[in-house]
Amino acid sequence: MATFTATFVKNEIKNGWYSDHANNLWLFIGRNGKSKAWKFKGRIKGKEFKKTIGYYPDMTLAQARQLALYIRSNLDNDIDYFAELEKANEKNKKNSITFGMLANEWLDLKRAKGMRENTIATDQKRLDKHILPTLGDTPIKNINKAALREICDCSVLKAPYTANRIAGMFQSIFEHAVISDYIDNSPAQYLTKLYPKPKTTNNPHLPIGEIAELLTALRMGLQFELIDSVTYRMALIQFHTLSRPTEIAALKWEYIDFDNASWTIPVEEMKNKQTHTQPLSKEVIALLEQQKPFSENSPYVFPSAIRNAKTPHRNKETVNTALKRLKYRGRLTAHGLRHTGATALAVLGYERDLIDTALSHFVGNEVSRTYNKDKMFNQRREMLNHWSEFLAGGAII
Repeated sequence: MATFTATFVKNEIKNGWYSDHANNLWLFIGRNGKSKAWKFKGRIKGKEFKKTIGYYPDMTLAQARQLALYIRSNLDNDIDYFAELEKANEKNKKNSITFGMLANEWLDLKRAKGMRENTIATDQKRLDKHILPTLGDTPIKNINKAALREICDCSVLKAPYTANRIAGMFQSIFEHAVISDYIDNSPAQYLTKLYPKPKTTNNPHLPIGEIAELLTALRMGLQFELIDSVTYRMALIQFHTLSRPTEIAALKWEYIDFDNASWTIPVEEMKNKQTHTQPLSKEVIALLEQQKPFSENSPYVFPSAIRNAKTPHRNKETVNTALKRLKYRGRLTAHGLRHTGATALAVLGYERDLIDTALSHFVGNEVSRTYNKDKMFNQRREMLNHWSEFLAGGAII
């Protein structure tokens, strides 16, 4: 005989547990009757349990009794209703995962592994532009290789590098789906073989004999207002320090140690994910001192000149744009300044390992890299002092 009726369930507000003994069904009423939950109490493999099967009034007394009777009949036949329900829910969850949801998981995983934020931002931009408008709301179980190839094909003619990157993203994202047991097989397997990375060419750079002409072009560009003074100093400091365009653009005053004439780039801003300390010549220190009044209390050495810009510092393309204005399009890029400097230093007689260390390239294994970085610091200072003197003297061979 049941201990409560539909009227009792509706009107009772006293906190407590109430049993409907015949069906292993219980009703739990929360404080002041604000919540009422149906519970099933039974045994699975000798262990007693009590689990929620629904809430009143969404589930009526009659419905709760019917479900409790069904669960009990399953248990009598050694079928764990709750385990089966969990499997079904998990299957439904997997079936409902869209590509957009999967891509967000993948980005979060990269972020958790310490991937640089600007790299993640680039991946997000590619997703937003090339992939999500087409596949964002599509369940991953409905995506096949043909759908992925259609997206890659849209980029392959105009931007083969982008097609390769998109193919690589597809492979990585669906590999995550397989590892997470969302799908059994990846539709993106071997996709990068269909869209191989195009052969890269070195950034255009100058031979040592044309450096003097470049320095003259920079001075004339400043004089005739083709470039501003901040861009001029930005280009010179990058050339003197052999730094990357991204590193010089995001340079902060706090990274500069004026007392020890050095610049330490933190690990999160380094391409190779290792802190790099570069000695600074007196010429570079002088350029930095000249830049201070133009920084306007910004934490950045080269703050953006554009109000509400995407970044608070100068764009990494600033020096590239300046070189194009100075008629160096196709002859030299901002990144090519590093190659130009490295080639010139080799001509001046410096060893490749020392030059590579100054460029923050990997040299040797992890142990030897740490050793060489410390051992070569003074040698790098001598080399970069010589390099700055060479540039300041007009790059006369």
